Amino acid sequence: MPVYSTRSEASIFKVFGDLGSTTGEQTIYDPVIVSIGPYHYGVPHLQGMEGQKTIYLQKLLSRLDEKTIHLMTTTFDAMEEKARACYKHLNSLSSKNFQTMMMLDGCFIIELIRRYGISRLRDEAEAEADPIIGDKLILQKICRDLFLIENQLPFFIMNEIFQLTKTEVDEDDIVSLCLHFVKGMYPNYIGESVMRGSETENINHLLGLLDIHFCHPSSRMSPPDNIGKNKESGEISSISSLLESGIRFKVVDGKTRVTDIKFNNRVLAIPRLTVVDHTEALLQNLVAYESSLPEGNQRVVSDYIFLIRCLIRTQEDVKLLQDYGIIFHLTSDDAEVSLLFNRLGQSLKTSEKFSYYDLFCEVNKQSARHRNKWKAKLHKNYLNNSWSTIACILSCSWSISTRPRTDSI
Repeated sequence: MPVYSTRSEASIFKVFGDLGSTTGEQTIYDPVIVSIGPYHYGVPHLQGMEGQKTIYLQKLLSRLDEKTIHLMTTTFDAMEEKARACYKHLNSLSSKNFQTMMMLDGCFIIELIRRYGISRLRDEAEAEADPIIGDKLILQKICRDLFLIENQLPFFIMNEIFQLTKTEVDEDDIVSLCLHFVKGMYPNYIGESVMRGSETENINHLLGLLDIHFCHPSSRMSPPDNIGKNKESGEISSISSLLESGIRFKVVDGKTRVTDIKFNNRVLAIPRLTVVDHTEALLQNLVAYESSLPEGNQRVVSDYIFLIRCLIRTQEDVKLLQDYGIIFHLTSDDAEVSLLFNRLGQSLKTSEKFSYYDLFCEVNKQSARHRNKWKAKLHKNYLNNSWSTIACILSCSWSISTRPRTDSI
C-alpha cells in the first residue's frame, strides 16, 4: 500500500469578505446542481445529484476486479489526513463520512470526464440514455460547479482514482481529459497548443489546473524590473478611444491562451473570448483562487480582467469587440456583457508586477503620439487658416485704402 505524506498546504477554502457573502444567501461561489467536497456536503437542493454519483461509482467499479476495489479502499484510508489538510475551513465530518465522500465525488468526476472524452464510453453513455451526457444544459451546470473554489477535491485524490481504475484501452491522461472537458464547456479559454502536459504534483485541484493553463507557464512570476510599476502604467482607454487614437485590433486564432495578448506595430492582438452563461462564475472563482496564492505570485486572471474592463466602458465597446471577432457572446445583449466586466472589476486586485505593464505603456505611448500629431496638424491648419484670414483682411484693407476715391470727382 502506498504511503502518503501528511504535509499539504490548504488550497480549498470558503470565500468571505469583499469577494464573498457573509449574509447566507447563495453566491457566485455556491454550487447549483452538484456538491463536491465537504463545504456543501448535505445541502438539500444538491441532493438530487447524489443518486447519479452512485450510478457513476457503480459503473466505474463494475470495470474493476475485487483486488483493485480493495486497494482503492485502503488507499483512501492512507490519504485521508493529507486530504483533510487541503481544506482551510473543514467542518467536523467523521472519518467514515469523509472517506465515503472523497470516493463518491472522486469517482463521479473521473467517470464523467471519461464518458465525455473517451469515445467508447461516450457511445456507451448515449446508448444508456445517460441523463448527464445526453443533456447539454445539465452538463454545463455541472461544469460550472466543478470549477468553484469552494467545491473542489484535491487533485492527488482524483489522480489516484484515475491511475487505479485505468484500463489498457484508456490512452489519455487525466490532465488531457480534464482539459478536453473544459474546452467543450468553455470554448477558446484554453489554446490548442496547451492541451497536453502538466506535472500532476503541481496541481491543487480542477480550478488550479485551469488556472495553470489559463496562464503562461513562465508568467506566474513576472520580470523583476516590473515590480511596483503597475500603478504607473495606469489604464488604457476603451476600444472606441483607442481606435480614434490610431490603434488597430485583430483577433488571434485558438492556438494560444486567452490571456496571451500582444501589441506590435500599433496592432493589439487579442485571442477570442467566448462569453457563456457561467463565464462570470468561472472568472470570479479564478480571481478568488489567485488571491489565495503566496505573495509574489502573478494574478494573471485579475490582470486580464482589468485589461478587458479597460477596453469595455459601454455596450458600444462590446459591439466593436464583437465586430473584430474578439468577443463572442451568447447572452441577450451587449449591455449585459459590459455590466459583467464592470462587476468583475469591482474589488479587483491586480498583480504587484502587472502582467500587461509593458503593453499598457506602449499602447499609451502610441495613443499619445497619435494625439500629439493630430494636435500639431490641427494647430498648423489653424495657424495657416488664421494667417490666410489675416492676409485676406489686410489685402482687402490695402485694396480699399488704395482704391481711387470716385465720390470726390
